Amino acid sequence: MSKRRRDGRGLGRAARPIWLLACLLPYVAPACGSTYFESSGAMDLLDPSQVREPAPLVVLSTTGVGPRVVHMFPSVPVRFVNEDRVSHTVTDAPELGYGDCPDVRRVGTVEAGQTVSVAIERYGVCAFRDLTQPQNPAYQGLLVVH
Repeated sequence: MSKRRRDGRGLGRAARPIWLLACLLPYVAPACGSTYFESSGAMDLLDPSQVREPAPLVVLSTTGVGPRVVHMFPSVPVRFVNEDRVSHTVTDAPELGYGDCPDVRRVGTVEAGQTVSVAIERYGVCAFRDLTQPQNPAYQGLLVVH
């Protein structure tokens, strides 16, 4: 049974926009420009129980980067291996919401078949992307240094 206001109309009309917004927000937010990485908080990523890779590796391929999230220790070099037939240019991606990461900028262009290694010195989340596919989420990744 619905509640009625004094004027005889139900509360449904006034409450509907708020209820509708609350129900649709999880589905609309990703379409408004947020990415997989924005939805996962930095605090969850920096959970100390996460297993860190002793030899971190990011593979660049025709389908994107993998793995998309790498947990690692500081100062341990991460290798970017290009298994594609074309070059990829790796740079930091502050637009993903984790700030600047100058260490990733040193990767630069990775030619087909080439491997480039770089040590990430700072603690925290370091977002990167491939400049050859700047808007494609498959070519974005996170290096979580802790």
